[in-house]
Amino acid sequence: LKCPMVLFLDNLELLRINEIDQDFLGMLRSWSDKASRNHLWQNLRLVISYAPNIEMKINPNQSPFNIGTTIEVPEFTPKQVQQLAENYQLNLDNYQVEELMKMVEGHPYLVDLTFHSLKTCNGMTLEKILETAPTKDGIYHSPYLQEYLAILKQHPDGVLKEYPDLAKCFLKIIKGEDIGNLKSHAIKTLMNLGLVKDRNGKISVSCKLYRLYFENYWGDVE
Repeated sequence: LKCPMVLFLDNLELLRINEIDQDFLGMLRSWSDKASRNHLWQNLRLVISYAPNIEMKINPNQSPFNIGTTIEVPEFTPKQVQQLAENYQLNLDNYQVEELMKMVEGHPYLVDLTFHSLKTCNGMTLEKILETAPTKDGIYHSPYLQEYLAILKQHPDGVLKEYPDLAKCFLKIIKGEDIGNLKSHAIKTLMNLGLVKDRNGKISVSCKLYRLYFENYWGDVE
């Protein structure tokens, strides 16, 4: 390469990490390693977008996820939410922005999904979106919240097979019960998934949407 080229890969968490996927990720890692030793490879810039996924079991020596600079996307501020609404040519007042923030806490993807639905779905209103948000009829249910259910779903024995403490721990957090060790693997995994946050040493559900949705889900299966 005679000039810098940027290769952007989105949604890499969707890989199921079979033998072919592992080889592909290993290739990306090797390209990055070559860039540190060969000036010709330094013109290749890799940008990888992914969400932490507990199902991704990768040889750390072949993983492209544990090298380079990590940038976490911060939550939108009310001002940024208002700006995005204007970009969508939506006219939202401060109260509507506040109500949306109460539901999704400025989550970038959820805010964008909300505005996309308002713009493209005839007759859709923010009030209707928020009213149905934690239900199967809501815009967030499929596929977004269903993907979390795939991770937290109950097996016949009542727990997640590979991560038996994960669903139980999350349910305790939703109910406001004592969860014990704040540095446990289950807590770390839930934080990586974005389902919970550490607010001044107290672990709580990341947003109202998650709390209401999973309260409804576990209420249905109990």
